[in-house]
Amino acid sequence: MTKAVNLNNSARLKIIIKNPSYHILKSNPTIYRESWGFYLVFDSPFYGNMFFRKGRWGLIK
Repeated sequence: MTKAVNLNNSARLKIIIKNPSYHILKSNPTIYRESWGFYLVFDSPFYGNMFFRKGRWGLIK
């Protein structure tokens, strides 16, 4: 389940998982906004910061 939480007048994405199976889902991401998009930064105990950028979806062959 995900929901937006309002902290200090800034919405944050909060991921609620009872038993996360992936290391990147153990903490909530920070969302950084750009002019025409955004990216998420997760804190991974194995790799440090992991960045996920919104992009265009394509078919996988």
